[in-house]
Amino acid sequence: MAVEYLDQGRAEAAQRLLEQIVGERPEFAGAWLDLAVAAYRAGQLDAALEHLAYVREQFPLNPLLARQVETWQREWRTARGAGVPSIWRGEIQLDAGYDDNVNAGLSRSQITLTIPGGQAILPLASSYRPRGDSFTQLGISLWRSWQLAEGSLHPLLQVRYRQMGSERDYDQVDLQGGLMYQQVPDEDGRSWQAGLLLQHYRLGGSTLGNTQRVVLQRLQQHEQCRLAWGGEVEERSYPGLPLDGRIFWLDAGLACQNSAALMWSASLRTGWERPEQSSRPGGGNRQWELNLQGSYRFDSRLSLDWRWQYSLILDQEGYSPLLSENERRRLRQQFLGVGLQRALGEEWLLRLGLELQRQGSNLQIFEQNSSQIGVSLRRAF
Repeated sequence: MAVEYLDQGRAEAAQRLLEQIVGERPEFAGAWLDLAVAAYRAGQLDAALEHLAYVREQFPLNPLLARQVETWQREWRTARGAGVPSIWRGEIQLDAGYDDNVNAGLSRSQITLTIPGGQAILPLASSYRPRGDSFTQLGISLWRSWQLAEGSLHPLLQVRYRQMGSERDYDQVDLQGGLMYQQVPDEDGRSWQAGLLLQHYRLGGSTLGNTQRVVLQRLQQHEQCRLAWGGEVEERSYPGLPLDGRIFWLDAGLACQNSAALMWSASLRTGWERPEQSSRPGGGNRQWELNLQGSYRFDSRLSLDWRWQYSLILDQEGYSPLLSENERRRLRQQFLGVGLQRALGEEWLLRLGLELQRQGSNLQIFEQNSSQIGVSLRRAF
């Protein structure tokens, strides 16, 4: 009956039914069973079976639910062996908000240049200062899963279009697509995943940049947590600008669900970027990134999510003789995002979000700050 409720889109009814028949600590077992059924419906049979196994090991189940879990395990193992096809899943999202720096304007009103015989302080034109504007945005995501050999194949596609209220030169189009393959975990919860990810970004009707990434990761499941580590190669190209580069990344991360209400993750990665053109300002660089994010569910309808990112970029060569006597550039970037999300009925989610971005540098021309507030309406299909 719970599966039928989920198939009908009645997630809350399924949750209530599961909680009624679970023994002790129902909020935990019910949440894990929800995850199992959702993974099964998305075609992720290996993940679904892992969730079922965890429920049987960790929770005292009454006889009715124990028999149901055993039935699901038997049926889903059979489905995995038969390679049951999945259908396309997706999400549509509508956003509206305000950004106080749509043009990536500089924080300072004047900059200091190094010239022969000394330094000159020059005021910045208003066009280089931050300009705010309202925006509306439409986003569509599609994905599905196929069972393939000893794992599953996951194609994905995402399209996002942002239109500014009056600053139309800063309209944005972001196209992303990719293909990921994940191996079936072994008895100790270990597996590999690899993928190819592509991105095309346009600003004001012109191509700003293209990115291609090849990713390889090792995954290890341990109770409520998953550890991932690996590397990737990222190619960045900027048509008409001498900024193309190739970055080699090493990364490690940990994601945990400590309870039915709390989920969090942390990751750290470091990269080495090599420029494609010798004329690129600053040459190559070293990069470090730290990411922390999580979510807390107050009840079945209301939840809070957050994300914080800190990155450091150090150039290997001087950026320009006009800036601090050709000093090497150092960038310090921070991002903080917080959102409050509420379910509207069985299908729609409403989210109010705030984002803050800060970029500091030893070179004045790279100091930038921005903030954004918005509301979004999201529906999965």
